[in-house]
Amino acid sequence: MGCGTAVHPWKVHHLDFRRIPLPARETSLRRAAEQGPKVCEYAARALYIAADTPRDIAYANARPDDKKKQTARFNGEPEMWVGAADLFHVLLDQVAGGEDAVDAVAEFGRALRVLTIESLDGRLTSLAGGGTGLQARVTAQSRLRRLLDHTTAPTQLKELPA
Repeated sequence: MGCGTAVHPWKVHHLDFRRIPLPARETSLRRAAEQGPKVCEYAARALYIAADTPRDIAYANARPDDKKKQTARFNGEPEMWVGAADLFHVLLDQVAGGEDAVDAVAEFGRALRVLTIESLDGRLTSLAGGGTGLQARVTAQSRLRRLLDHTTAPTQLKELPA
């Protein structure tokens, strides 16, 4: 790669930023690469918790064997992770291009919040439009928003004050 610097970008399936010669951006890239997945993991946990809500309301008398299937039905994690991959690459590209890491991660978090909410909403469309289905949908959406705004949530996921 030049100047006798050895570049070994992969270390146990993860990008090892300590070995990539990017003098002025190494710290920023590392920060973004560490914070981005943490924000995603919190959002994924929030989606899983929110998925229990419609299951408990719409299928209150479900058999224990069916609970996992019903939680999976309402869990928007797969869609969130697919969309988050693209957002994460954009985040790294922005930081590598010179954008401030704090600003880029904040933008990433805002986009991930929208994606997380849309992922849950997409899974809730199978619920009936009224009665118990509506109650399950509204309660799950409210629970997800509370989790995303919780004191333990990454600041990047929290709704900005109006």
